[in-house]
Formats: sequence, structure tokens, C-alpha cells
Amino acid sequence: MLRSIVSHTRSFSLQNKLGTKKAHSLSAAQFSTMKAQTDNFNSCPYVKASCSRGAGIVKIERPEALNSLNLDMVNALSEIYKNWENKHSVKMIIVKSDGRAFCSGGDVVSIYKASKNGTDLGNEFFRREYELNYFIHTLQLFHVAFINGIVMGGGAGISVNGHFSIATEKTVFAMPEVNIGFIPDVGGSYFLSRLKNYVGTYLALTGKTLSAYDVKKAGIATHYVQSKNLDKIQLTLETVVSRCYNDYDHSICLFEDSKPVVPENTRCILDEHGEMIRSVFSKNTVTEIVSALEKETSAFAKETLKSIRAACPISVHLSLEMQRRGAEKSLAECLQMEYTVALNILKKSNFYEGVRAVLVDKTRDARWSPARLEDVTPAMIEEYFKPTPGIPPLNLNLQRTPRY
Repeated sequence: MLRSIVSHTRSFSLQNKLGTKKAHSLSAAQFSTMKAQTDNFNSCPYVKASCSRGAGIVKIERPEALNSLNLDMVNALSEIYKNWENKHSVKMIIVKSDGRAFCSGGDVVSIYKASKNGTDLGNEFFRREYELNYFIHTLQLFHVAFINGIVMGGGAGISVNGHFSIATEKTVFAMPEVNIGFIPDVGGSYFLSRLKNYVGTYLALTGKTLSAYDVKKAGIATHYVQSKNLDKIQLTLETVVSRCYNDYDHSICLFEDSKPVVPENTRCILDEHGEMIRSVFSKNTVTEIVSALEKETSAFAKETLKSIRAACPISVHLSLEMQRRGAEKSLAECLQMEYTVALNILKKSNFYEGVRAVLVDKTRDARWSPARLEDVTPAMIEEYFKPTPGIPPLNLNLQRTPRY
């Protein structure tokens, strides 16, 4: 989340000028090989891979589903990343998309429909997705995500877990899983729990959104630029041949405005309500958080309380517990914890009921069990953290460590 800001130096400029010449020096044979490799990757119609001057470009193209990730897409991304990491000709990866959404999350509707047909898709999907999240976190190439549009759930997993996440005036970020009887996953117990002033806990328990510059201010995005500059940023990054974090960071910083430009109709809440969020969501229990919100008089507090009460009660309690536990764990440990909890959620009705009510029938009339926050007990929550017998842990290579 944290990044280094370095000054613009002559040596950096010279390095980029030299790098441009070198980047164009790939032989025809190398280009032919790279093209053949990317053609093989494009067997998944929703994930397009290409190479440009040493940069691997991944484009998510499933606009009819707001670029949500299904199992084929997760597998395709994993194959692309693993192949490129072993190619000396690729020095970084940029992941992006067009349209309203960068990536609106995992395709939980497919999991819901598969369960109706007696197929357990959830186990395999979440296993592969979390393993991909860890691979991105430990990727030995620089990973840059253009989060230009809606970013939810799985979209955070393939962006925030990497080196650089670039937000724009079009970015809308949320981890809305509590609204469908699930939990903020894809490393959410890791990266949300590390956001300052308990903003991550606020996002996890309410499912509410952050927009535009708030996404950087919270520490979710590493940079904030105007969307019109993304193509220029890509071209600039392609000219960097060093393998130094600061050089990539600085190349993006060149396009940041000294005063962030935010559209007039965009709601940025952290300046106005950040202190209330810190005060309320630093509490240790859901009961204390609800009580603190009930004492607040602002419209924002009332809206926040309404969101928590409308969400799945088990999910709200689980999410708070995972935020507190995740703050003390590594990403690998957090992903394993999330996988354990996710498998237990899939055994019960709330997830399927939530997906039905929000994403399938769109009636928003979910019947939760238990129905109220007050009816959830610590013993109920603890059951979700017990591993499922016969299910192996995630296949995470713990010998891999983050490059930076």
C-alpha cells in the first residue's frame, strides 16, 4: 500500500532514454516467439494477452458481466502470469479493461447456478482465485493495475495485491460481500486491516463504496491520475528498462496532479467523515460499533448503520473477526483463513440466499439465518474458522516472497 516518492533526476531521464532504444532491440525471432505465446494465452475469450516493448499487457473483456472473473478467466490469468514471469523479455505486467468496470469481482452467480445443478464449483473457484492472488503478491515482475472504473471483490484481488494500483476519477471501490452472505476475501483480511483509521473495517462491515481520490487517500490505490493519461502512463512505463521500484513509481508520479482533480458529482467521504469512521470502527465488537453509530446524529452515520443492519448478520460478525485476526497475519495466512471460512460458508444457506436476492432475482429480500445481528453468538462465528476435513490447504509457495 505504501510507496516511495522520489524526485525527478537527470539520471532517471537518461536511463529512460537509453531504455527506449534497448526496448526496441528485441529480435524478430523474439517477437515471433512472444506473439505465438500470447496467441496461445488467448484461448479464454474474456482475457486478452499481448506484449509491447517488454511489457505484458492483460486486458479483461467481459463487459456484459462488468468484467467479473469466472474460473476460466482465473486459470487464464494464472497461466499468463506464470509464463511471463519466466520470460526475460517481459519486465512488467499491466492489467486493465475498458467500459464501466475494471473488474466487479468473482462470478458468484456461476457458483450459485452450479450448486442448483448439484455441482460444487465454489471450492475450485476460490482455491484457484486465492492462489492467483498470492502469486500476484509475490510476482517477480512489476505489476501495474489500471483500476479505472468499478473495482469490487475479486477485482481488488488482482490489483491491490500487486505493486501498483492506479485509480482515476472513474474509480469506484467496494468490498460488498456482506450483502450476499459472504466475507471480504481475496486478501481483504490482509489489505483492508492495514488501512489507516479503520477505513478497512468500515468497508468490510458496510459494503459501502469509496470513489475517485478517496481510493488513494485510504491507501487502497498507490496513485491517482486522470483517466485520459492512462495510455501515456503505459507508454512511459514501457520505456523503463531498469528493474528498480522507484523508477516505475516515479514514471507514474509524473502524471499525478499537484492538486487531485475530482468530478463535481463525485462523493468523497474521508475528509468529512474520516474521524467518525475511525472512532466507531475501532471498537472491538459489532455490538459496540452498532451502539456507537446509534449515538451519532449525522445522516452519514444513519446510512452506515442502515447498511450494517441490512447485511447478512453472520457475515458482518465474521468480517469484523477476520479484520482483527488478519491484522496480525501474513497474506498467505490470511488467504488460507479466508479459504477455510469460505468453504464453511458454502455449506450453509446464507451465501446462496444472498446471491439470489441481490444478483439473480434482484429483489433484495434475503432471509438471513440468523436474522438479526443480536442473534449471532461467538460460538457460531468460531465454527467458520474450523478446517473442512479432507480438504487440503491452498497450494501457496511460501518460498516465494514479495519483490518489494
